[in-house]
Amino acid sequence: MTNIFKRYFSSVENSISRRLLRSVLSIYIVLTLVVTSAQIAIEYYSAKNAVQNMLVASEKTFHNILAADLWNYDYDQLSITAESMMRMPFITGIEVTIPEEGQTLFSSSAQDGEPAAKHLFWHEFKLNHMEYDESHHIGSVRVYSDISVVINQIESGLYTLVVNAIIKTIALIILITVVFNRLLTRPLEKLAHHAESIDIENLEFK
Repeated sequence: MTNIFKRYFSSVENSISRRLLRSVLSIYIVLTLVVTSAQIAIEYYSAKNAVQNMLVASEKTFHNILAADLWNYDYDQLSITAESMMRMPFITGIEVTIPEEGQTLFSSSAQDGEPAAKHLFWHEFKLNHMEYDESHHIGSVRVYSDISVVINQIESGLYTLVVNAIIKTIALIILITVVFNRLLTRPLEKLAHHAESIDIENLEFK
């Protein structure tokens, strides 16, 4: 009969400890995944907006140069200017077109064999040339970027987020294990130990 009490309290002890530990860790892991995913999404879209802003800023830097090259039919210099734009880390593709039937004069991609139009996002601006206070629309430029540029922007931050999440999870597991052992497991062990001394044949225990 003593063994019955011992097995009963041992099973209660293991059941409560394991269930509580499993529940707490499950909730924490789910919350960690949700929060980490939200942080990654915020970092990604913030970096993407920054890259998009840099594409917009490239218009101010190169518009006049490209417009002058195109107005003077200096296509060799136009290609050189476009290639220099491709050296910028946030630009992965560029297309220069003229209004006549959308003819493409120049197209280049950072990935060999892949057309610039395959890239993820872009900024397009018109090339205008001023002559005698009159503006002439002479072409368009589209600069591209893609997800690899965004990932490069946030790569170190992603590693930091993941490492922090892992460290916090390990620390919590250790903390919960210590707390559960001190506040729950040990008292239940003592209770199971005292239960071994119970004699149900004794009228006092009844």
